[in-house]
Amino acid sequence: MQKEPVGLFMVRLTVNGTEGRFLVDSGANRNTLDVTEGKRFHPKVTTYENAPPGWGLTTMTVASDAVSLGNEEFGVMNLDFINSAVKKNGGEPYAGQLGATFFINHMAKIDFAKQVVCVTVSNTLTDAKH
Repeated sequence: MQKEPVGLFMVRLTVNGTEGRFLVDSGANRNTLDVTEGKRFHPKVTTYENAPPGWGLTTMTVASDAVSLGNEEFGVMNLDFINSAVKKNGGEPYAGQLGATFFINHMAKIDFAKQVVCVTVSNTLTDAKH
């Protein structure tokens, strides 16, 4: 995990062979994929316009709900409200953000002081043998 000049934390993830920068946002209820930056991951998308963002977010428009990347689901939305500040400070835009669902699903421990995220990864073949 790396602290950005704008004070946000990010991680680099490789999903389906494609690497991207993801904002660590434990205050967000769900994972999101940027409508522009996220296209390079080739997610499975069922698009519909003006879908309700859900979970109490009423000021943002979601282009698609329940996009799959690997074993995770992401809402797809425009993250310009975050990426514009990052770009102004010379940073690379985020492909998405990891919300509470990611950290709960992977029993993550986040140490902001040490800039470390530890996640649990389950391998069903290995688990089945033991």
